[in-house]
Amino acid sequence: MNFSDLHGKRVDLLKINLNGLEDMFEYSQKPEFYRYFEYKPHKTIDDTRKYLEKLIKITKADTGHYWFIRLKKTGKIIGTFGVVNIDNNRNSAEIGYGLSPDYWGQGYFGESLSIVLNYLFINLEFYRISAKTRFDNIPSFKALEKVGFKKEGVMRNFYLSANGKRYDAVLFSILRDEFLKNNQ
Repeated sequence: MNFSDLHGKRVDLLKINLNGLEDMFEYSQKPEFYRYFEYKPHKTIDDTRKYLEKLIKITKADTGHYWFIRLKKTGKIIGTFGVVNIDNNRNSAEIGYGLSPDYWGQGYFGESLSIVLNYLFINLEFYRISAKTRFDNIPSFKALEKVGFKKEGVMRNFYLSANGKRYDAVLFSILRDEFLKNNQ
């Protein structure tokens, strides 16, 4: 599947590459970035390089694609947005995302989410998109629900955090018709 770069009002979503390594490392060192993730903060730029290379490898495969979220005004990379587990038979996929804590609560994730969903449903004709997030990630819930995602259920003890604790994941999804009805 061939994915395009995407452009919004305040952000551009650009195919990931090693040129964004330094900006990605900057936010990947922050402990608060990992509040809802299973991983530990990156200690070295090499940690970030290895992770970024993993995302690049997924992007080169047929089952996923990752973009950098880049601010139009400054050119700074502030996060990543991915489409993974693409099922061409079902026209479905899952989204995953991470945004620098320096930009939380400013609408950048919501803008990126709307841009990606619009592209997936209209340009690529996906039928169903899912997302899962930790049970206590209320800001993520609100952003997903704002564009029409519906809660499907709870995946018990799904996440295993870096400190060994287990957390439930909440599964959300949105169908093409729902998105078009709510966002056109």
